[in-house]
Amino acid sequence: MQYGRTGYTLEVDLSLGKIDKREDDTQLYEAYLGGRGTNTKLFWDRVPPETEPFSPDNPLIFGACLLTGTLAPGANRTFLTTMSPQTNLQTYSGLGGFWGAELKHAGYDNLIITGKSSKPVYLLVNDDRVEIRDAGHLWGKDVHETGKIIRGELNRDKVQIICIGPAGENRVMAATIEHGSSTSASRAGVGAVMGDKKLKAIVVYGTNDINIARPSEFMDSCNHILQKTGEIRAYFDRMSYETHEWFIDNWAWGNLGVHRPKKDSGKFHEDFVQRFRSRMRGCDNCPLSCKVNITLPGGDYCSLKCQTWFSFMFALKLRDIYFNAKCIYLCEKYGLDAVSTASNIAFAIDLYEKGILSITDTEGIELKWGNETLAFSLIEKIAKREGLGDVLANGIYEAARQIGKGAKKYAYHIKKLEMIGFQPYPPYRALRTAIADRLDMTRAESSAVLWAMENPPEWKKKYVKAGFSITRRSLKNRLWKNMSA
Repeated sequence: MQYGRTGYTLEVDLSLGKIDKREDDTQLYEAYLGGRGTNTKLFWDRVPPETEPFSPDNPLIFGACLLTGTLAPGANRTFLTTMSPQTNLQTYSGLGGFWGAELKHAGYDNLIITGKSSKPVYLLVNDDRVEIRDAGHLWGKDVHETGKIIRGELNRDKVQIICIGPAGENRVMAATIEHGSSTSASRAGVGAVMGDKKLKAIVVYGTNDINIARPSEFMDSCNHILQKTGEIRAYFDRMSYETHEWFIDNWAWGNLGVHRPKKDSGKFHEDFVQRFRSRMRGCDNCPLSCKVNITLPGGDYCSLKCQTWFSFMFALKLRDIYFNAKCIYLCEKYGLDAVSTASNIAFAIDLYEKGILSITDTEGIELKWGNETLAFSLIEKIAKREGLGDVLANGIYEAARQIGKGAKKYAYHIKKLEMIGFQPYPPYRALRTAIADRLDMTRAESSAVLWAMENPPEWKKKYVKAGFSITRRSLKNRLWKNMSA
């Protein structure tokens, strides 16, 4: 019997229409622990470095993490590993939400997609029932429409769906694989790889249990962790607006450089949340609910967290969170990475301001900071590869090469991938980025680390005593031992 794992991998060859369910290599999972670790080993063993990103031999390897699908608090992550068409390097992208847990309940630790379909298709995984279905009627639909149509066809609301939008279909370098609001595999063009394979969506529904070796002791460990979440939430609720003010006052980088903000940023943020928040949301089995649902015109909504709070405010130099939320909604709709898309738009405005892009290059569009309509228009043009959007869809590095005229000097990127819009401590971040395998710096240091740099020892002691940190010693005889078979 397998514990924490299902014991099976599902492999689908879209070129041949072949579906293969096989038993996992137990030693592989014991050595690499599932998720990103196992993905990397599988990718390393089967993909030569000269493999082209848009080759049928470039796989999409999805791996649910070891505790995903169990009652472990916050355990919901799935990792996607592939060759990036933007960086031409191996990359991975993390996915939260509910899809990974559903994949394991369907009976699979890993899903490997290879080959290319000759026509648009989507994959349906329902326990042992696995089908490659026609998706001609879905091709060209946005992410929201795709989910509604599939759920209607299957007459099942609780299926978990990941899919691409028009950006993925058009092989835009910022294309994402979306799974609900504020949940996606976002970076380095993973959605473009899925679009190149003509795979519109992967739909999962499972009814199987996941076995735990020592259920009673495992629940004790889960409850021990849950006892800390109340302290964590209360702590960050107290600090949230102060934090926003501190971050806004220190973030400024590259093409996303911003005006020096006003000192009421914390209150500004608080007022916005109180006015437009409908509820808080979280991923599978996570008690923290870190996403804020924002109500938009017409009954639409989007969820904000992390970089999505500020990406487009910085890009357009607009102090307007509601405008930013509407941009995030459009990115989700078209299947675009907000970080890269915001950077691409800021890059274009920067070049126009410097005279490198002319009114002819932009087809009569005047690129200016603070223009909301411009942002909405360029998001759509990038997704559909129209006009200037067709150039920006190739990413900052390649767009600068195409534009020429010295544009490369103003193209801020890390290994051809656009950066997030803040770098408070460049030397530290530069070193970390240079030696990391993440290829870019989307993983910000925790807020506490940054605060600690700015606060006296008394503050640090207060933080440690708040109950947020869980040391290895406190878990040594709990979670790790209890999960051992």
